[in-house]
Amino acid sequence: MKSICFVTTGDIKTNATAKRALGMANPLADLGWRVHIVMEDTPENHHRASIECDGRATVHYFTHLPANKERAEKAKLLKAIRPDCLYLSAFVFRNIVPYRGRCTRIVEHSELMASVCNRNLAHRALDAILEYSSILYADGLVNASVYLHDTYQRRASLLPRRLRPAMLHLPYAYSPSMVRPQPASTGGPGMYRGKALFVYLGTITANYGIFTLLEAARLLSQERRDFCLAVLGQGNDFGAAARLAGKLGGCVDMCGFVSEERIPQYFSQAAAFILPMNDTVQDWARCPSKLFMYLPYGKPVITCRIGEALHVLGEQGLYYQPGNAAELKERMACVADGKAGGLGINPQEHSWPARAKVFDGWAMAALKKKSHKNLT
Repeated sequence: MKSICFVTTGDIKTNATAKRALGMANPLADLGWRVHIVMEDTPENHHRASIECDGRATVHYFTHLPANKERAEKAKLLKAIRPDCLYLSAFVFRNIVPYRGRCTRIVEHSELMASVCNRNLAHRALDAILEYSSILYADGLVNASVYLHDTYQRRASLLPRRLRPAMLHLPYAYSPSMVRPQPASTGGPGMYRGKALFVYLGTITANYGIFTLLEAARLLSQERRDFCLAVLGQGNDFGAAARLAGKLGGCVDMCGFVSEERIPQYFSQAAAFILPMNDTVQDWARCPSKLFMYLPYGKPVITCRIGEALHVLGEQGLYYQPGNAAELKERMACVADGKAGGLGINPQEHSWPARAKVFDGWAMAALKKKSHKNLT
């Protein structure tokens, strides 16, 4: 039986790179893989693993340690597991395990940290070194967005063909087990009933568009009161955002952190979802995982013509210019007036089982190629 070990770092509550490991664990097991996941021992990691893996994957926990000790602990686990396929969920120092076992090495890229402008120059230089080094380290690269896929193909083209890793564009997805549509009468807090509910789920920071959302809500509240914006999540700017929201007369509900089990209550009542994006390399490169959580509910998604959101939604999205609160307000008004149709996208194509089937075929080819190289 083929085996794979996903090596992750951090708490999934603040570091989303383990989402693919948890999402694809059961589907890969159903396709005949023996699945292992290495995760930090945190309450949220335990919780998410318990609801997404249900025993078909083996999860190995390590306590939070200094970086070098974490790497050594992961190496010890890998030595015992001896996987056919080693999958690094992020190519960061804590995850680059000094493991010498013979296996296919796969690295996932979900962002371009060297292009994040608010990081200092020294950190960005180190990020760039790691990004380029991953091309030499890996037998295969999994790129979470089209932009990343194009970027790493271009970078790898500088190497001789025999040194280039195999590459796969594989976005994030949603777990069917976590989709629980509920009737409107029981779908969530009563304060939303009779109103057009707009839902944002994500980190509450200026960089992720929270203040554009609040300004759009303020503008719309000057014209009508039959709507509510529910903001789900935490972040550095939560306090400032909550103070602004408090001035809008109940049009904005700052919900804070909402557990995975309670999210369907909000999603079921939503008239539309909002996914702000910025015209920056960071947002073109990243794969917004929340987009795929929205898709199974079939509601309109208000976003920007940026990166993976544009690639997935195409002409089915409701778009506004990044940072333009007035345009966002107009799209919200369109939804509140009932002028926006359904999403018209088959969500099953964006589920973790669908992603696992694509990965299975690609990884098996990579394993076969690796085995041939070892024999020759």
